[in-house]
Amino acid sequence: MLTEAHEQDPKSWLNVEDPFLRAMEKFDSFVADGTADQGARRNGKGEFFNDLLAMVLSNCSGLDLVSRPGVPGLIFPKHNLDITYPGGKDVVIEFLLEAKTIGTPKHPAIRRRQTRWVDRGKSDLRRVKEAGVQDHRPEGGYGRLMAAHGRSPSGGPSGDVT
Repeated sequence: MLTEAHEQDPKSWLNVEDPFLRAMEKFDSFVADGTADQGARRNGKGEFFNDLLAMVLSNCSGLDLVSRPGVPGLIFPKHNLDITYPGGKDVVIEFLLEAKTIGTPKHPAIRRRQTRWVDRGKSDLRRVKEAGVQDHRPEGGYGRLMAAHGRSPSGGPSGDVT
């Protein structure tokens, strides 16, 4: 689906929404029947969604949006930032998008272990909580970069959890 979307050069979510939903249905069926391996379950849906969002937003804006692994932070030593602008190492980030996907079904081994109805929603709840604490990430290394240039990091980017 992502390869086909690249060929179509979509400039709106409406251009990719239906194929995205069909791809996610197929992915979920692979998880539910045990076909998807641990790597696909852990990274498949979220990274695919980030790549698709970055492509559509890049096409709309004309800007090169990139992911940034290993960005030093203030609360956690390293962050993996999903979608940022501009590209480059040690550049102050002007735009950051953090997206979470929820709703992936449990694979067969996990389904067998679930005994209470509340267990079924734990991973989705974890992802929702992750989104709720993302305000520590928008700094994207801003304070570190400003301090390295002898400038005060105050007045920099701030988070908007919405």
